Amino acid sequence: LGKSHSDKDEPTSTSSSFRKKNVSFCSTTTTGSYHTARDYDTDSSRANDTDYFSPDEDDDEFFDLSPDDGLEVISFGDRIVSSPERKRPSPLSPEEEELYEVFQQVDHLNDGTGEEQTKAYNLLKTEEPQYSENAELLWRLAKATRNMAAIQEKLGNNKEKETLIFEAYDFAEKALSFNKDHAEIHKWYAILAGARGEFLGIRERVQSGNVFKKHIDHALELNPRDSTLHHLLGRFCYEVSQLSWLERQAAATLFGEVPSSSFEEALDHFQAAEKLRPKGWKENRLFIAKCNIQLGDYRSAALWLQQAFDAPIVTPDDETVQKEVWELQVRYSSYADL
Repeated sequence: LGKSHSDKDEPTSTSSSFRKKNVSFCSTTTTGSYHTARDYDTDSSRANDTDYFSPDEDDDEFFDLSPDDGLEVISFGDRIVSSPERKRPSPLSPEEEELYEVFQQVDHLNDGTGEEQTKAYNLLKTEEPQYSENAELLWRLAKATRNMAAIQEKLGNNKEKETLIFEAYDFAEKALSFNKDHAEIHKWYAILAGARGEFLGIRERVQSGNVFKKHIDHALELNPRDSTLHHLLGRFCYEVSQLSWLERQAAATLFGEVPSSSFEEALDHFQAAEKLRPKGWKENRLFIAKCNIQLGDYRSAALWLQQAFDAPIVTPDDETVQKEVWELQVRYSSYADL
């Protein structure tokens, strides 16, 4: 969608998440470490594969979560047992066959309803005592535990959510200790390192953001076709572009320089993610719209909000996303006809 800036004034009712900031245009991305989505074809994700973010209506955090993309590689020790085409590996020992079946089932359930996500979590917890040093099980358990945190948040159980987020982080950290060359492990370690920041002080939160960026970059080096990773970088850029003065001062104290980005850069990442996985990605379309709002392109924002609204609701998080989409549509839908 091309930009078509309207002569209309911006709606007067604005929230803190839409305040304008003067930000540096210095890129937050590393140079030469990975390609953008423009260099690749779109992936073949399920049409209803929606993202795992749990947006806070008052404060959009860059460290929230999203679904899996790219190629699946299942390993046992140093042995790769699955192919890029996701065909069943052969041969497998009886033990590996059992665990492979669990992974296949869990990967499907984790992208489903709250009931399905709970089933995935229970399946993995059942296998944990026997496979507590299996990196493939551990990163999946980190993801599944985070899903349980999102369900508890929806129920208003914030203390239980906090406990589950820290447990999920521990699983991801343990997975990383066993395999440092796995894109999914770096992705979920980054996500959960950031998610912990919600429960930490400002300095720790900024440090979490630094860890988040480092591991997302590394995950993209390993799997540049993962649309989720491009989306996560967009979230990072979007959040950094809204850092408060206090947060910037904390970052300067800790790191000697403040992370900087722009809403234009965030939009580039969200559009790259959309190109890689264009089928019904509600959260990504919401953030394309939000970037356009920040840039004053309300017509494009309204059109993307409609596309976000039309994307299917699958996961518990999608219900929260849909609420935010609807609230923004009320404010900006009139611009679609300009």
